[in-house]
Amino acid sequence: METDDSSLNRQVESGQMKLVDEKKALQEISNLKRSRRTLEASGSVDDAISADKARIDDLKKLLDDPEAKKVSDRFDELKKEMDGLRDEGNKAYEEKNKLYDQRTELSAQLVRAFLDHTALLTIRMPCTAESVTLPKVTDRLATSEFR
Repeated sequence: METDDSSLNRQVESGQMKLVDEKKALQEISNLKRSRRTLEASGSVDDAISADKARIDDLKKLLDDPEAKKVSDRFDELKKEMDGLRDEGNKAYEEKNKLYDQRTELSAQLVRAFLDHTALLTIRMPCTAESVTLPKVTDRLATSEFR
């Protein structure tokens, strides 16, 4: 490129060319200069790419380090173990909630049975002081105080 550029410059400077040919030669010189700048710029890009590739290779070597691999494997094992424990905890939580629901249902059945039983006792008993106090107890049992 430089030889083409310098030969075209010599021809233009000699004054031997026609005006049309001289304009074409000057245009060609401008194009050659632009091309040279582009190539020089791409050379710096190539250097940057080479530097990045070298850095990538260095990082790959670090990742292939046996100590780092052991730590990574241990981390994966611990993560799996933690996930398993979390699943067990979730199952235990669900079972606990089921047991609470059963307890609540049994407690409600017990209160209903007691209320039914006391209602029968009040009907069968003659009007005494005890029959008057039983409904007060059943009222307290029906509230959330005993649930």
